[in-house]
Amino acid sequence: MTGVAALMLSPLAMAEPVIDITGLVEVEAVSAEDYSGINTNDITLATAWLSFDTEVNERVSAHVAFLYEEDATDLGLDEGTLTVGLSRSMSLTAGKMYVPFGRFDTLMVSDPQTLAMGETVESVLMLSGERNGLYGSAYLFNGDSDEASEVAKGENTGISGGVNLGYTKEDVYDVGISYISNIADSDALQELDDGNAAKPVHTHGVVKSSVPGMSAYIYFDFGRFTLLGEHVSAIETFSNGDLDGTVNNKEQPSAKNLEVGVGLTSDLTFAVAYQSTREAQFIGLPEMVLSSTLAYEVAEGATIAAELANMKDYGVSDGGTGENATSVTVQLAVEF
Repeated sequence: MTGVAALMLSPLAMAEPVIDITGLVEVEAVSAEDYSGINTNDITLATAWLSFDTEVNERVSAHVAFLYEEDATDLGLDEGTLTVGLSRSMSLTAGKMYVPFGRFDTLMVSDPQTLAMGETVESVLMLSGERNGLYGSAYLFNGDSDEASEVAKGENTGISGGVNLGYTKEDVYDVGISYISNIADSDALQELDDGNAAKPVHTHGVVKSSVPGMSAYIYFDFGRFTLLGEHVSAIETFSNGDLDGTVNNKEQPSAKNLEVGVGLTSDLTFAVAYQSTREAQFIGLPEMVLSSTLAYEVAEGATIAAELANMKDYGVSDGGTGENATSVTVQLAVEF
């Protein structure tokens, strides 16, 4: 460290940093029947997540997390950020993170379709603040999705961004709205496969023009009862040929999730969910999902849950099968 840097940091010096370690392990047993009537059974390590957090000094903190999901995500860095406090209510965060687009809460075992459409991990610069329950953030990143005009010029200069604004009372309610300048940067849309194995280079979801997206969410806790809902949507339509040719018509995908949970006892919770999507068949999402979950806290930090889900595919005229699929999932989760 240079002498100047040492002098700049010395007024903030505190005791040796303490590292907080948290984690989540989820093991799932699944029995499912797909749209073709084919049955499968499997046991997987659905999630292994480990997070390290430390306060370097009174203004600077760091966060690093690793994630593994069997058959879905190889073990690797999930998040890595530095946060600098600018004042008591404002901070600047830089690094790889889940951008604050959507809330994606669920009482189910499976992820909601809103998350499947909108979850976005990027390396960002983000300014955020909170005061008296009102919170907000604004961020910038260079996403993987490029406009066709940039690709034709061999350029990669497009900057995406978003804002999030909400109001919360801890453990009681949370309402908010989010905006992202190009929803094509979401993880799901960047992982689409056009089925062309001969294509030498994946073009990272090239679009004719950026397609902004929005999310609106609510969360209420009424004691024994919990209500949550969210709507995620593209604000404009994708063009024919977008996303490596996976868009064959002008599509404006959206997803909704509405859930109600009730605490039957202090340890036992029952919840039901209704989810629907529109113009999202090209993403591989079902048109409708009805599901229910019964969860029991067997010990502090340990929960066993069982979920029954029925999914309806898009009709044949929309490129689907028009059939139903079902799944039963039993999950043991330990959080520490």
